[in-house]
Amino acid sequence: MTLCIVGRSYLRAVWRRIIGRPSEASDAGEGLSYRVAAFGLVGGFGFLIWFGVYAGLSLPLAILYFAIYALLCLAVARLRAEFGSPVHDLYGAGPGQTIVYVVGTGNIRQQDLVILSILWWFNRTYIDHPIGTTLEGLQMANRSRSSSRALVWAIALATIISVVAFFWAWLYYAYATGVASKWAGGDWRGDEMMQSLQGWVQNPTQSNPGALLGVGVGCAATMLLALARTTFIGWPFHPVAYALSANWFAHLVWLPMLIAWAAKSLTLRYGGLQTYRKALPLFYGLILGESVIGCGWSVIGLLTGRQTYSFWGL
Repeated sequence: MTLCIVGRSYLRAVWRRIIGRPSEASDAGEGLSYRVAAFGLVGGFGFLIWFGVYAGLSLPLAILYFAIYALLCLAVARLRAEFGSPVHDLYGAGPGQTIVYVVGTGNIRQQDLVILSILWWFNRTYIDHPIGTTLEGLQMANRSRSSSRALVWAIALATIISVVAFFWAWLYYAYATGVASKWAGGDWRGDEMMQSLQGWVQNPTQSNPGALLGVGVGCAATMLLALARTTFIGWPFHPVAYALSANWFAHLVWLPMLIAWAAKSLTLRYGGLQTYRKALPLFYGLILGESVIGCGWSVIGLLTGRQTYSFWGL
């Protein structure tokens, strides 16, 4: 909501570009034209609604589910763009869990509960949501004056290949070695999914006004922090930090984030903006180096058949 308020002039110009009217907004350097992106948004959302209904969700629940999911995608994008945090797991904040907490399982058809539990696999956490890395890739392409549209096509191709490769690899190794032996005790994500469904069906709950109140209070607090940040010079509390305060991964990265903040602050304070811009390639290199080393060890393990270092990238 704050994004719509602060950027209303720009969004209005984008809308004029989409409908073909004269506009100050230019999409020449964007990964996709605004019109293509708008058609993709509407078509993609419509496909998700159709998919949910075809799978068994009621139409109102499908619309609500994927609308909440879209808002969460925007929230993750805002977290990455404004704060740069590589962690945003937001465990238990998915649309399925939110709907169940607020509406109550006793007021939802069992068929809907089954589909909500099946959709758990991409809503358990949002730490690996692709929107963050996609935005950062487009930003790096823009900074390096590379073709954003070529990058978009590369991301689309990589997505198709990786999806096919992942499902094939998972099924192959699950059947070849057994899920229990391959994943140390079983696929715990599947366990979580089925345990949640079992609890929903066997212990139905009623609507929870307190949960809805909690959502409203959290939203209001975030809005007030965002308003204060744009109103008072030097306001120390960031709304993104409030959203991430309950993040499980925060205890793993608070020190690296503190070091990064200190390095940026000292560079800007004593070196100025010019020195900061000159130092950016160094930090890009650190990120790239970590990724190359981690992926490199994985490739070496595949080629040699030997166990290598475990690389857990965020």
